[in-house]
Amino acid sequence: MDLTLDLSSIPTSPLQEMNKVVVLEAESGESRRNCLQQWLNQAEDRGATTWLLNCDHNEDGPWAGLKDLLTDILPQVQAQAADLIIKHNYELTRVLPALRRTISVRYPSLTDIAAQKEQIRNYPADRAFRIIHGIIDLLTAWFERSQNSQWVIACDRYDFSGGLVRIFFAELMRRRSQQLNLTLLVAIAPEANHKDVIGKFQQPVFRAHPPQLTSQSDN
Repeated sequence: MDLTLDLSSIPTSPLQEMNKVVVLEAESGESRRNCLQQWLNQAEDRGATTWLLNCDHNEDGPWAGLKDLLTDILPQVQAQAADLIIKHNYELTRVLPALRRTISVRYPSLTDIAAQKEQIRNYPADRAFRIIHGIIDLLTAWFERSQNSQWVIACDRYDFSGGLVRIFFAELMRRRSQQLNLTLLVAIAPEANHKDVIGKFQQPVFRAHPPQLTSQSDN
């Protein structure tokens, strides 16, 4: 079935004045993901830098989605702004543990340097927020250096995202949506608990209901 997500159904112009989260309510599956990609393609045609992320924590852990975003931009940051890697090495190695093989953390916590049997698995709240806001600062600094005009991020399966990722995107929108000219599109199933899934956003939320998608599931 040929599905399209027309930008005319979403208030995207001008993006820098939008400062909204767009919630696409449709059944999960290939058709919905294709529509997200079509929407991003149209945004790219307007000069935006875009990402399509799978935020399902069941598939990629508590940082699902954010891991893919950082993995994509990291080579450019390393090549053009290595000082940002050094400055934010603690946060990066927590979200992307594989980096610990190549990046040394300047200021490890007591938990990090403790014997393995003495370490705790859960992050205290202040450490979790340090990671989240450090990554936001990293993205902001990189945006300013890379001279991007617009960022558009689509989060598929957002109703299956982890709590830390939901806090991250809510804080990213609250702190930097205007500075990054950021548009955030989150895709959720129609039966998702809206208060639980998108209740952390402080910006106005625009809800889209493409009839082609909500009428049929690909699963």
